Amino acid sequence: MSQDTAPPVPRERPSVPIPGPRGRARLAAVAAFRSFDPGVYTRLHRAHGDIVSLGLPRAPVLLFHPDQARQVLRIEAARFSKGQTLAPFRRLLGNGLLLAEGDSWFRQRRTVAPELAAPRLETFLPRIARNTDDLLEHWHASARNQQAREVAEDMIGLAFRNSGEILLGEDLSGELAKVGELTTQGARITMRRFGALFKFPSWVPTPDNLRRRRLDAMVDAMVYGVLDRHQQRQAARADTEPDPPCLLARLLAARDPETGAAMDRKQVRDEIVTLLMASFDTTGMALAWSLHLLSRHPEVADRVAAEAQRVLGTDAPSLEAIESLTYTRQVLHEAMRLYPPILGLLRMATEPVQLGPHRIAEGENVLVASYQVHRHPAFWPDPERFDPERFASASGKPPATARTTNKREPYAYLPFGRGNRACVGEKLALLEAAAVLAKITRAFHVRPAPGPAIVPRHLVILRPENGIPLQLSPR
Repeated sequence: MSQDTAPPVPRERPSVPIPGPRGRARLAAVAAFRSFDPGVYTRLHRAHGDIVSLGLPRAPVLLFHPDQARQVLRIEAARFSKGQTLAPFRRLLGNGLLLAEGDSWFRQRRTVAPELAAPRLETFLPRIARNTDDLLEHWHASARNQQAREVAEDMIGLAFRNSGEILLGEDLSGELAKVGELTTQGARITMRRFGALFKFPSWVPTPDNLRRRRLDAMVDAMVYGVLDRHQQRQAARADTEPDPPCLLARLLAARDPETGAAMDRKQVRDEIVTLLMASFDTTGMALAWSLHLLSRHPEVADRVAAEAQRVLGTDAPSLEAIESLTYTRQVLHEAMRLYPPILGLLRMATEPVQLGPHRIAEGENVLVASYQVHRHPAFWPDPERFDPERFASASGKPPATARTTNKREPYAYLPFGRGNRACVGEKLALLEAAAVLAKITRAFHVRPAPGPAIVPRHLVILRPENGIPLQLSPR
């Protein structure tokens, strides 16, 4: 072939229709999504395979295989948008890390990531330990009175207190009820849009839009109030006093490593709201589901308690000690496999994409369904069984992060996402969860309390419908 001869144009691969439910089965699937039932992912996977389309306007194509997760989150990540899929949360989260795209996202992550790196994390441990001890005092009182504790509520409250102090330098426990309303109402508003034939613009004063505006204004008042109080304290204190160990102070002082630019007030607000909303609910529920599983597997709980006693002793926990809690971390990883705080990773194709024999059109949404990827039987034998040994390291060393745990297939495990957009707070979340779980199991036996079955529900975060009541007894 001469240099002037154009190479043959490859023919476009024929596209195979994406399988999915039809008729009554489709209506049943939509009803399951609207009732927040995560089991719908498993049922659809078993019935239709690794990729499923519901054939409804704005309903995403569901992806259940790690290879698809790798393609969407890493190999062809540039052809998928994250921010567009979360447009309903734009007013709340602004242009924080979760929704930012392109150069803006890169600059923000480059500024924020060092503030959540290992050298910074140890300064947060005393707060986590103190707050956990305060909660355990209440637990001892409940144990003496033989009263069950609703540990999902307790863990959310503890994680929210930790997040407030770590991120903002304040105890925001008094705001928890308001923020809880925000997350619950936001989830219900989002799910009511699922499969809807018509979506009202945000400016139309529908009941849901009015609720969203009120909730957004509440968050603004809370975060800007914290920011104002922090800056007033900074102006009043002596120049020789050290900065308080909270992320807000560090973000205000942070500079882009290349440009030297500081964040403006709105950007600081967006980053703090994003980190706050993405941290306490996920960490709290990871701990609650871990305790739910330990209450039903006392032999595993005893092993976690023995490790905590051996590694931590009576000293204040250090970063090195917490990272040495090998088995405790295995338990956390297995709990997040079975009950991932975030059930899926949503993306929108910015151009046509071929996923195996199937074609995703430009503008079409896909959902990497972590809940079912974590249960894919080709990668997780006996997937419904609780087995922390799945995450045992061949070297005997604890996995540093979730990204190094599953040696079979990294994209089969996605509690913190994967690829460039993986959660920037992963190390902090694992540090906090391991420190809290070690303290709890060293202090208490936990057993299921009488009551209704524990039913998980998909309210953006995977939550228990009836809570998780546990009976406590001191070790």
